[in-house]
Amino acid sequence: MPTWILDDGPFGLLAKFVRVEDLQSWPQDQLFVAEQTALDARPDAARNALLAADSSPFQSFTVMMDTQAAQILFEHLRPTAGRATANLAEHQSIAWAICERQDAIFVVLDRKATSLALAELGCGRVAHAHDLWLYLLAERYIDQMQFENLCRATCNTDQSSIPVRCQR
Repeated sequence: MPTWILDDGPFGLLAKFVRVEDLQSWPQDQLFVAEQTALDARPDAARNALLAADSSPFQSFTVMMDTQAAQILFEHLRPTAGRATANLAEHQSIAWAICERQDAIFVVLDRKATSLALAELGCGRVAHAHDLWLYLLAERYIDQMQFENLCRATCNTDQSSIPVRCQR
């Protein structure tokens, strides 16, 4: 089973189309979000509901100080960012994936984050949201209607078209 780290964009799309009660059948220890993504979810009722649900498969992770991940985060990815939060969740995810979950696939929509993640994690460790939607559909965690809604919303978000592989 793959391990997925969801950036804010894909996580937000799931929150729009996945009901909390659907999460009961989802696997545990497979879906992660960065601490900053979880913090940013608080004002959004749908995102917060996915994280707070008793059966939530979404686990928040923290890059702990005095770790290799923190060194990568603050000395390599964010050497001059100070207290800024712009892109913090993306940088936390990349650093955590490098050091803590070498099997994780980072799911991202943002083009700049995608480029950075590909450079740092390499091909095969970065996925488009469509890849996650296909996986969730194949494993029957989402139904066909949710899949189609997620695909359409993803295209509206990143100004792309629905890939042929998602139209089968």
